[in-house]
Amino acid sequence: MKEDYKNYKNKDWLEDQYINKKKKLREMAKECDVSIPTIVYWMDEFCIKRRTNSEVNSGKNNPNWKGGRNKDPYGYIRVYKPDHPRATKNHAHISEHILVVEKTLGRFLKGEERVHHINHIKDDNRIENLFLCKNNSEHAKVDKTLINIGIELALVEFKRGNIVFNRKKGEYNLLGDRGL
Repeated sequence: MKEDYKNYKNKDWLEDQYINKKKKLREMAKECDVSIPTIVYWMDEFCIKRRTNSEVNSGKNNPNWKGGRNKDPYGYIRVYKPDHPRATKNHAHISEHILVVEKTLGRFLKGEERVHHINHIKDDNRIENLFLCKNNSEHAKVDKTLINIGIELALVEFKRGNIVFNRKKGEYNLLGDRGL
């Protein structure tokens, strides 16, 4: 048996290994040359609360960990940054476009500031594609300018006969590829 074989019967050692060092039960059992149920038994004896599976398998400990980057349902890239001021206990991922602008500015964004994707491609987070808006109102105004241009272009193409209105479906449609 290993030299530390009785550590598992010591409350301070168990708390230090499990709570402070965040070791897994499997690691502690292996270190003490005992089974996992033995470690669990002594933790229960000392009323040491065990982590849930979701706590144990969160972040880098999750077998599906992909480096902390993912795409949210809206198409934005999110990055795992649990220490970021915008991070919460349940939401430790921050939108990458926010991080890119913050790095360029050398500061965190203010609560009301918003980042606009110039080309409207939500995962194109190059700094030259990002524009900092002072608030939601300015962001909406920026978007409206593109919508207005789109309507003007659509009207020109409608007059040219490249856009038609389908009365049965109640929608506009482009006609073929006419150099648009």
